Amino acid sequence: SEEIRHIVNDLISCARKHHYRVILTLDEELIPANIKGEDIYFATEIPHAWLFPQTSVIIHHGGAGTTGAAIMAGIPSIAIPFSADQFFWADRLDQLHVGPHSISASKVSPGTVDTVFAELKTGKDFYNRASQLGVLVRNERGLDNAVRSVQKIIEGEEVLV
Repeated sequence: SEEIRHIVNDLISCARKHHYRVILTLDEELIPANIKGEDIYFATEIPHAWLFPQTSVIIHHGGAGTTGAAIMAGIPSIAIPFSADQFFWADRLDQLHVGPHSISASKVSPGTVDTVFAELKTGKDFYNRASQLGVLVRNERGLDNAVRSVQKIIEGEEVLV
């Protein structure tokens, strides 16, 4: 869509201004031709669990799965929500202070994006907070606990949630 092209253009311009390289997991036809370069890598599918821990910041749409993967990676993230539950997860990231303030997709502009990149470099404690939260989430073994609870339910045991 045209809105996505404008957002991508603004993100890439500001990332370059602040000397970030970018990995975009979008279909290449959504990428404006004028922004392509050696500092931009396009991929349609890369596992978040592998990619995110290798990055310095994650900018995403704010979906539940992507937000969870960003938190688990312990890397600061910024949500740009478009619809539905993405606004809830963006607000949650803001409450946790694990990245600069989220930007609604309808409010993305060169100025708002530039502010986000500048905040990343101003010494705010996003990196420490994100790292600490990532450790907490990884150590809670949520999936293992959920599987154990489901097994207990199947076996007829009482489960305290």
